[in-house]
Amino acid sequence: MQHPVPTLLLVTLVLGFPLGAAASSDFTGIVKSRPAGVAGSWMIGDRQVEASATTKLDEDDGPAQVGACVSVDFEGAIVEEIETEKAAKCKAP
Repeated sequence: MQHPVPTLLLVTLVLGFPLGAAASSDFTGIVKSRPAGVAGSWMIGDRQVEASATTKLDEDDGPAQVGACVSVDFEGAIVEEIETEKAAKCKAP
């Protein structure tokens, strides 16, 4: 007879780990391309992210145009906010 504990542990680990979590951690980078509005596909640094109509765009530190430094904040796998940052935040130390 097999013990149900290993199976339950595996199911718990799989269901407890949000899908896409490894690819959805907050980061900062340079905007390489972006859609005309907020929603759509953005290329920031070497990552492509998909913003939605609910994604907040914070441009307090300038416009989020190609070449701008931005931070990307996720809520799970959803892009919650794209925020412009001072250029120094995107420079290598």
